[in-house]
Amino acid sequence: MTTSLDVRLGDYNCKFVTNIPPHSSDNNARIYFDHGLRYFYAYQHEEAYKHFLQCLNLAPDCAFAHGMIALCHCPNYNYKGESYYGSTSNPEEEVSAIAKATENGEDIATMRRIFPSQQVMAKHSLLAMEKVEELKKISHSDTTLQMISDVEVEILSAIRILSCHPGISPDLAEETVGRPYIDALRRVYERYREDAEVCCFFAESLMVLNAWKLYEFPTGRPLSNDVGELESVLENALQLHPRHAGLCHLYVHLSEMSAHPARALSACESLRNE
Repeated sequence: MTTSLDVRLGDYNCKFVTNIPPHSSDNNARIYFDHGLRYFYAYQHEEAYKHFLQCLNLAPDCAFAHGMIALCHCPNYNYKGESYYGSTSNPEEEVSAIAKATENGEDIATMRRIFPSQQVMAKHSLLAMEKVEELKKISHSDTTLQMISDVEVEILSAIRILSCHPGISPDLAEETVGRPYIDALRRVYERYREDAEVCCFFAESLMVLNAWKLYEFPTGRPLSNDVGELESVLENALQLHPRHAGLCHLYVHLSEMSAHPARALSACESLRNE
């Protein structure tokens, strides 16, 4: 699978991710993860997916890389609801064949046919939780493994809620997985309000269920009870992390159809200068 570590994507990295060896001349696992995260926040989800796969090839004990692959295949602000759930359910045999090829490092055109895929999403969220249980059992006796952080486990558990029903009817998705995912991330957010990734994942979960329907245009009237909470989460987070690409990106989309779009100018400047 073709990926590049030469593209300039800034120097941001996730602070809490565990079981990725430090970067060295013969191990780029950490760089692949960080590049994947930056692509993810830029909404280049397919490119992010490729980088997280490469990370796992080098660091197979990184449970959070599995979780990020699942998120790459999840609904997002640009691709949600009926259009997502109605067109991303793939035959298991096709997913298995392409997954085997990608794990072998092959760069195949047919990969695009299963991106995004609810089945790939479900597979990797399950692998993440299985790896969590494995790490809990053996990290005390295996000095090469690091005890997985609580925040990783809590985020991965939330991602599993969102992704555990591949093929779900679009009519049932919000009630069955979308809202429960928000509720799970809200509990994580209540514990880790100062963590940039937690804030970003929680804010995005609120945005996805209200994609392009945050405000009435041109009045700027909020169209959902989620909007007030979303504003609070993003504005508080940006006070702490004003240059975080994911938070800035979401804040631009939050503001663009509001009554005060200019409030996102500082976020735009941060994105322009990164």
